[in-house]
Amino acid sequence: MAMIRIFPVLLIALSTASTARGQAALSVTPAYAVVTQETPYGAFTLSNEGTEPVEITISARYGVIASSDSTTHVVLGEGGRLGNLADRLTFFPDRCILTPGNERIVRYLVDDASTVPHGGHIALMHFAMQERAVARQDQVPAVATALSIVYNLVTPLIYLSGQGAPDLDVQVLAARPGALDVMLRIRGVWPFLGGVIVKDGSKQLGRAEVAVYTERRLVIPLSGNVLPERLELHFDTRYTGLSHNVRQYLMAPEPISIAP
Repeated sequence: MAMIRIFPVLLIALSTASTARGQAALSVTPAYAVVTQETPYGAFTLSNEGTEPVEITISARYGVIASSDSTTHVVLGEGGRLGNLADRLTFFPDRCILTPGNERIVRYLVDDASTVPHGGHIALMHFAMQERAVARQDQVPAVATALSIVYNLVTPLIYLSGQGAPDLDVQVLAARPGALDVMLRIRGVWPFLGGVIVKDGSKQLGRAEVAVYTERRLVIPLSGNVLPERLELHFDTRYTGLSHNVRQYLMAPEPISIAP
C-alpha cells in the first residue's frame, strides 16, 4: 500500500503551489466523475491558467481518497471492497503539452462495461504537470538546466455496475452542541456520495456532504445549544455535481440511531 498525504481540497493544492511561483497553474474539471452502464464514458478538461507551457502526463491507478484523522490522503493499491476500475479503463491522450490559456480534453471509456461485477469500482486519474523553471542570469548553468518541479492532481473516477445501497458504519468521535464529529466506514461494495443529516425526532439539526470510498472523517455543524440523548442520522444522495441520472443508481442507506 502506498499513501500520499495531500491537502483536503485536492484540485486547489496544485494551483496554489503553482501560482505562488507565477508560472504554471493547471486545473481539472470536473473534480470527480461517476459513470454507469448507461453511459460508461466521459471526459476531463485540463486548463493551463498559468503563464508557461506545461507537459502533462496522465495515468490511472487503483486507489481511494480517505481520511482517518483531520488530514485527507490518497491511498494507492487498495480500495476496500470497491473494484479496480484502472484495469478496465482506456483514456486518451496519456501525454500532452498545454500552452498558457489553452485547454485539452482527456476522454475515458470503461471497457466491456456490461461485464463489470455488481457494485462500485474506482480509479484515480493522476495528472502530473512538469514545469521547467526559467534559468536566471545569476544561476549556475548546470543547476538551472536541471531544475524541474512536478505537481500532481488526483481525480476520482467511479463506475457503478447495477444499483445498490452503501453498507455504512458510523462511529461518533466527538459531540458537542455546535458540531458532531463522526467516522464513516464502508463495509460493502458500494461507495457513498451524498448528505448526512442529523435529526432530533423530526427536527433537522445539521447536514454535511461527503464522499466515502473506504473511510472518511466528517464534522457536521449543528444548530441548537443542547444535544439530546439520542440522535438519528439520515442519508440522501444529493451530492454537489452528482447528476440525477447517476443518483438513481446509488440508493441511500437506512437511518442510523446513535448516542452522542
